[in-house]
Amino acid sequence: MFVAFDDTDSLESMCTTFLATEMVKALGVYDLIGLPRLVRLNPAVPWKTRGNGALCLRFGIGRGEADMVGELDGTPVYSYRRIYEEADRDLVLDVAEKTVAKWSRTSEDASPGLVVSEKKPAQGLYWKAVRDIVRKEDTLRELQRIGADVVGWEGGRGMGLGRWLLHS
Repeated sequence: MFVAFDDTDSLESMCTTFLATEMVKALGVYDLIGLPRLVRLNPAVPWKTRGNGALCLRFGIGRGEADMVGELDGTPVYSYRRIYEEADRDLVLDVAEKTVAKWSRTSEDASPGLVVSEKKPAQGLYWKAVRDIVRKEDTLRELQRIGADVVGWEGGRGMGLGRWLLHS
C-alpha cells in the first residue's frame, strides 16, 4: 500500500521527511517495502515552503531479503525489496490520516494532502510535477482512475500537486 503526503510543513516549522519517520513508526505493524521515495519538485511553484519535496512510502508484508535502512528510537528499520502481501487498506488509511493530522502545520498555512493507493498513477503526472505545475483537478482525476483514497486538509493543495507516487 502506497502512502503519499505533501504540503504538511510551513515556512516556520515541521518537515515532510520528519513526518515520514512518524509514519513508519505509526504503521510499524507492517514492513517498509522498498526505499522511501523523496522528490524535489519544480522550484518555481509559488506556494512551496522550503525544499518543495514530497514523500511516498510503501507498506505491506515483506518477502525475501531485508536491508537495514535506518534506525528510529534505537530500533533498526528494515526495508524489504519485495512484497508478499499488501497492507490492509482501511487500517493504513486510518493510521496515516491520524498521523498527517497530528503533525501537519495547518495553523501555519499548510494545506496537506494524503493519498493511499495500491497502484501508482501514470508516470507522466510525476514528470509534469517535476518540471511544471500540475492542476489539482488533473491529479484528482488520475487518482480516481486508479482507485486511490484521497484526503485533504485546509484545501488539500498537497493532494493536488501530483508529485508523490514516484516512478524511480
